[in-house]
Amino acid sequence: MPIIERKTLDRVSSKDYLYYDAGNLLKAGQKAGANAANLAKFSVSFVTVINPTKEESEKLFSRKMDQFIGNYIEKKHIEREGELISRLRETLMSLYVPYLETDQSFSIPGKKNYLAKGDLLQRKIESLNSEQVAAGSSRLINKYKLKFAVEIMTQFQANYNSLKYREIGQKDQKGHIGRLHVNSIRMSSWYDETRFRTMGDSLVNQSIDIALLYLHTFMNINKKRIADERPFSEARYDSMQKKAVDGIYQYKPEFILEATIGVLLHNLGLAHQSVHKIISGKPILIKENPSDKQKIKFIQQSVNVVRHLLDREDISSISKMICTMQKDFPDGTGYPIPINNLFYQK
Repeated sequence: MPIIERKTLDRVSSKDYLYYDAGNLLKAGQKAGANAANLAKFSVSFVTVINPTKEESEKLFSRKMDQFIGNYIEKKHIEREGELISRLRETLMSLYVPYLETDQSFSIPGKKNYLAKGDLLQRKIESLNSEQVAAGSSRLINKYKLKFAVEIMTQFQANYNSLKYREIGQKDQKGHIGRLHVNSIRMSSWYDETRFRTMGDSLVNQSIDIALLYLHTFMNINKKRIADERPFSEARYDSMQKKAVDGIYQYKPEFILEATIGVLLHNLGLAHQSVHKIISGKPILIKENPSDKQKIKFIQQSVNVVRHLLDREDISSISKMICTMQKDFPDGTGYPIPINNLFYQK
């Protein structure tokens, strides 16, 4: 059985094969070492590689080795629902295209455009610009693409729903929820000075990985609570809740799905080009560094962007809450200051 491991780019050797696709640049099964320079251009830090064992290397010649590795990867990707993930990634790539308020997406035929660059980063949108924001949202987050993403996540949920819950420390067992492996290669977008050149898939892959982890964890916990006959309650997520809600409850399947969709969309604010350029470039920002302070502020304001874009009726309140309160913490810290939950405001 081949050896699969995660390596930093500088540790990749000429014998390593990529275990996952690297966007549209490289496919799983290609040699990683020979393409390390290309991966570095897109700020890739880690890659998952696969290698034959010593015994396998001795038995197979180079061409047969390539075929052996390719067949093994294909088999494993099918086992981990690779087709569903590929379809979901393709769908999200069309939703996470970097944008600006001055793009054609936000224009309304026959009307003057008042929306200016940076307006979506602000806490409030002027009523004069609300129609343009709605037009941009409907084009950026296409309702049919969104519906397709929901259908795919529904299939993932159905797969988990047919299995029994997994106890802490339990080994993989037939009929039970198994281990979840999320280890995609995340390629940053490429900006040539101020101009956007090539779209990466880091936001998309991170959104998918976190959404699957969230769904996997939530479904497993909920199955345990169902087995323990816990009562139903969604009061903890009531935006008008004025006090903390104690107790352990189970949740309805549609509630879990809506929350997962929120996780899937939570990075949309980071696709705003003022923010996207920052996160695609310098990997580490230091708040004490004066030149980094404005960049950090832009990243924090990305939550405002996603709040404005998701202000529409075809996205549930739970999905919106997951996105807009993703940086809020129970002690009231985080950014921006919460405005939708009275308990957190207190």
